[in-house]
Amino acid sequence: MGQKGVLILNWLNSNSAAVVAMATVVYTVVTAFIWYTTRQNTIATRQVLEASHRPYVGVTLVHVEEMLSSYADLCATIQNVGTVPSRNVEIELQISFDGSPKKTSTLKNVALLPNQAHVLCCGIGAEEVKFLNSPHKAEAAVEIRYQGMTDKQYRTKTRSTYTGVSKPFSVVYASME
Repeated sequence: MGQKGVLILNWLNSNSAAVVAMATVVYTVVTAFIWYTTRQNTIATRQVLEASHRPYVGVTLVHVEEMLSSYADLCATIQNVGTVPSRNVEIELQISFDGSPKKTSTLKNVALLPNQAHVLCCGIGAEEVKFLNSPHKAEAAVEIRYQGMTDKQYRTKTRSTYTGVSKPFSVVYASME
C-alpha cells in the first residue's frame, strides 16, 4: 500500500464516527426509497388485480322488439363482460319522449355469470309507438348497479336515442363507476 493509501486509512480512523454516521444516513435514505417504491408497486399490483377480477356489467343493445301499431317492447340487453360473477344487479330502464320520462321498468336482485346476458323490456302503448314513427326524440336511459364478489358497489349508466324503425338505439352517453 502506498503513501496515499496510508493517508486515507489514517483519515478514516480519525473520522470513523463521522464516516459511520454518514453511511447510516445514506443507508436510511436508500431503505426509505426502497420502501416507497415497494409500496407503490404493491398499490399498482392491487389495482391491476382488482380491475382484472371484477364484473363489468353494461348495456350491449337497446332495441325495439315486436313493434305493432298499438304496442311495442323496448328492450335493453345487459351483459356481464367481466371475469367474475356479478350479484345484486339492479337494472332500471327509463323511456323518454322529447325529454319527458314516460315509462320505467325495473329489475332487482339478478346475478349474472361472466358473459351471461339478460334482457329487460318495457312495453309501450299506441301513443308511444306513434312517437317512434315520428321525428320526435325517443330516448332510453339504463342505470345498472351491481356488486362483484366483494361488497364494493359498481354503477353503469347509458343513454341511447332511437335511430329509426327496425334499427337499434344509438348510444349517446355511457359511464362506468
